[in-house]
Amino acid sequence: MSLAESILKLVRKFLESGVMTDEGWEASLVGSPQGGVISPLIANVYLDIFDQFIISRGHRVVRYADDILILTGS
Repeated sequence: MSLAESILKLVRKFLESGVMTDEGWEASLVGSPQGGVISPLIANVYLDIFDQFIISRGHRVVRYADDILILTGS
């Protein structure tokens, strides 16, 4: 198994691990649970292409997870 396949398998396990509620464990059916530890990683992977696009246009980007600051000259 390649490194990429191992990482994808690990991410899939995080997404399918379920959540604890007042009633007990519940399955995760879609997406990442609110506040899940995997959310920042997924956001960084997904938004990297966006960052590269903004940088290629000559702008500076400051981003923490899904909070984004784009600095321009005008």
